[in-house]
Amino acid sequence: MRMRINKKNIKWTLLLSYILIYILMRPFLISYVSKHCKYLFLVLVLIVVLLSIASKKCINTIGSKELLLLSLLYIFIIANALWYGGDELVIKALSAYILYTFPIIVLPFISNKIKWLSIFKCLSIFGVIDAGISIIEFVTRQRMFPKAGIEGGINLVTSAGTNIVRTYGLQGSFFILSDILCLCAFSSWYMYRIQKKNVYLLFWILISLGILSTGSRGYYVSYFIGMFIMYMCEGVVDHSRRKMTSSKLLVYVLILLSGLIMTYIIFFSSMVTGIENIDVVIKRMRMIIDWKGDSANLNRLRIWRWAISYWKESVMTGHGACCTDLSYSGYISVTESGVLKRLVELGIIGTVLQYLTMITPIAHGIKKIRSNKSNPTVLVAIGVLAAYFVEDCVLQRYTSPEYTMILWFSIAYIAYAKNKTQKE
Repeated sequence: MRMRINKKNIKWTLLLSYILIYILMRPFLISYVSKHCKYLFLVLVLIVVLLSIASKKCINTIGSKELLLLSLLYIFIIANALWYGGDELVIKALSAYILYTFPIIVLPFISNKIKWLSIFKCLSIFGVIDAGISIIEFVTRQRMFPKAGIEGGINLVTSAGTNIVRTYGLQGSFFILSDILCLCAFSSWYMYRIQKKNVYLLFWILISLGILSTGSRGYYVSYFIGMFIMYMCEGVVDHSRRKMTSSKLLVYVLILLSGLIMTYIIFFSSMVTGIENIDVVIKRMRMIIDWKGDSANLNRLRIWRWAISYWKESVMTGHGACCTDLSYSGYISVTESGVLKRLVELGIIGTVLQYLTMITPIAHGIKKIRSNKSNPTVLVAIGVLAAYFVEDCVLQRYTSPEYTMILWFSIAYIAYAKNKTQKE
């Protein structure tokens, strides 16, 4: 019997696969393949957006309230950027604040065309590769792909003389690398929980080690919080996991005790292992709670105070969308916080509108979870959302391409993923 190949499905697979690959390794593709990769990505995204907008089902799924909020936000962003920075700022704002939100428009349209468990499997495998590169860079203190991205060397020394190791992976940035590895780690953990295959547990461990090797202490915190929330939400999202057994209770107790012991050793003692690579990570973790002697934390506090002061000069409308971006000719300064970035750039009006466009679909998704209509795979999106929101409070990540697109994919998936688990 001859098997018929669905050419339409092949086209969608290729199109969406390229979009995913570009998001996962944008700097590598641009630096080592071709600068034209960016333009191909933009064309494909535009095609999917236009097809989504033309779909009546897609528009009905999103709902008039969310569409109205998005329209008001987009109009405000363009007017705000035009008023404060002219054409240059408008072009930047169109990408950062509008284009990168495309997942909220397209996911209701493409959701049924994607085998999500296959996506999570691919993310798990990619995460192992990316984490492996990060770990090798950490051990050798050498970048494997130095042309990717614009950031510098592996070894850094703080003003206090503390050695910091930064890794870059396929992304050319320790921040982007951490963004991607968090997504991959949540995917591998979910695959382990539903399929009970030890290979995914091994993947999760390797990717977690990769996150530690990046030296991004903000992601140490946000990743832990994301994993904790994802794990605690299992029983809420998947009713089959709600029953508390004695074995589950024992696991919870052991995890709690282990967590308390590790917390004491890392944060409230001066204990070291004598193994340089491990001690570098431990010392980096201890810097998280040092808000009196750590120069980076003190500088962050100074920048936060400046950002609040600068925002107060234009409370309602801010100083222009993307005015804190390094690539802007009238660049002011980094705010070191996504929340403060919005206030400085958009003021109260734009900030409220921007968060409402996120809260509305999330609330819709929560209703589905409460009514037991949600797909259990939303656990991955919940983990990502929790981690990314935490990170964006203490670091200026929003409008960064990978961070912003993955964030909006997570929001859209929680809200609009189809109700029943897909069988593959």
